[in-house]
Amino acid sequence: REGSEARELERREHEERERAANAARAEANEREAAAAAATAAAAARRKEARHENDQARRWEEQRRERARRESDAQRAKTAGRESSGARNSSTSTSVPTPPAPSDSSGDADEDLEDSLRTSAAASVQSEIGWGDLPSALRVLGCVPLDDTPAAVRTAYKRAALRFHPDRTRGAALAVRIRGEEVWKLLGVKMETFSAAR
Repeated sequence: REGSEARELERREHEERERAANAARAEANEREAAAAAATAAAAARRKEARHENDQARRWEEQRRERARRESDAQRAKTAGRESSGARNSSTSTSVPTPPAPSDSSGDADEDLEDSLRTSAAASVQSEIGWGDLPSALRVLGCVPLDDTPAAVRTAYKRAALRFHPDRTRGAALAVRIRGEEVWKLLGVKMETFSAAR
């Protein structure tokens, strides 16, 4: 009888070890899947940022080209008036008044910024808007050490510093705007996270 009890005890211990090993494997698989998802999300972010930078560069080139054309047209008008004024100087002493500077380049800048902001807001929302604060931080590569509020707050501070508008001031317009959108959405998620605690 003692032998059968010992075998039964050994069998149970073996099953317990198997369960623990299976649980550890499942946890490792989950971590691996989360890391793969974070890597894929980071790659998608880089691709999106490259696309936004290319788009911003194209718009900037178009804006400069428009400004150059307007400047050339303005010079041509002024030169035409001056030559006309020189011909008529014997009969008229009036000085031609140059036209007011065009405001269209300012409008083009605003249109570009609005377009980039709309695009960045949609991109950031699809990237990190779906999850809670810890999920968003993981996607952004600021992974909390664990799920305790203190660890999440520490990871949030790292992300908030990284995307703060002061940190992206010298970057391209598309990068700055995307950083602002990430920073704003993280702030909203932090408020929700803190309110739930």
